[in-house]
Amino acid sequence: MRNNDVGVDVRSYFDGSITFLGNTICSNTTYNLELNYQNNADLSGNCWCSIDEATIKSKILDGFINTSKGLVNVLPLGSNCPASPLGINKTTKSSELNIKVYPNPVQAQLNLEFQNAKEQLVTIYNVTGKLIKSKKFKAYNATIDMSDFVEGIYILKIVSEDGVLNKQILKN
Repeated sequence: MRNNDVGVDVRSYFDGSITFLGNTICSNTTYNLELNYQNNADLSGNCWCSIDEATIKSKILDGFINTSKGLVNVLPLGSNCPASPLGINKTTKSSELNIKVYPNPVQAQLNLEFQNAKEQLVTIYNVTGKLIKSKKFKAYNATIDMSDFVEGIYILKIVSEDGVLNKQILKN
């Protein structure tokens, strides 16, 4: 979403069940994003063509500028945004990103080992695409508690400036 007056105009209820990930949102004239609803919106899984959060937020019209609107959460993922979305068809292999995910199947704790301590957005979705958990990490190791998850298949998505990993996780 580039080279428009407003890149993204969010006009619907954002309750956490709506996912908006893997988009490039930058280089728009007035705003890169305008949130026209009172609920907050987590849009951290998108590329904003900058790693400076202040620069990103300066092109977002939300509750910081107009208190009748909700607040937008962003995560700077890097300034090299791909021409195509970071969606599930553009994943990078875990071996290429040097990310270890174990155990799989998992009963309680899912362990993640990253090659570096760069900020990573980790999200887990159920098979219908509903966002179950989202957390940012800036460490070499992380643990996600899945003990309260219902048994079944989940999609783990890790987004960093180095790439995107989508992995199926089985919860026993």
